[in-house]
Amino acid sequence: MNRSSFFARRLRSLAAICCLAATTHVIADEPTNAKPRTIPDVEIKATLSTAGSYGEIWSLHLTPDGLGYFRYFNNRRPQGELSGEFLFDLDAISKLAALAQTQSFEKLPKTIKPSLLMLHGPDYALSIQIGAKRHAVELFQPDDVGQTEELTRFAEVWNAIWSPLPFKPPLLPVVGKP
Repeated sequence: MNRSSFFARRLRSLAAICCLAATTHVIADEPTNAKPRTIPDVEIKATLSTAGSYGEIWSLHLTPDGLGYFRYFNNRRPQGELSGEFLFDLDAISKLAALAQTQSFEKLPKTIKPSLLMLHGPDYALSIQIGAKRHAVELFQPDDVGQTEELTRFAEVWNAIWSPLPFKPPLLPVVGKP
């Protein structure tokens, strides 16, 4: 294979990606008949690292205007990354905020962890901002924490955030639910 054909293929691939991105951008910019928001702005960030830099990293960021940023990175074989942007229904984000309030997410401790931490164990991070109030919780090694009320409340919110997505990390088990 000569260099010019290699670069020509790369250039065609880049052009195709740019066309797709431009089309997606135009579709996303079409006006909608959305109702005015009656709740405060909600922003959610959820991240899971399964084994530090040796495993998978799952990341989701939902903005107050409903834009979602998703990223999955796998450092094991096959190694790779998948990312994307999408529009999340504002009513669904409002329901997530209501669930966080029902589960008293803002009263959870900043860290939920077992007494003995393993190196490169699973690390869940969840940050929720409702209006001007932001609360972040980090959960280490849920299998070793034991079924506490704090873990159950965290899991209810975590699972509700990830459940609607077609590609998601394994959900956390919740006491009393299959």
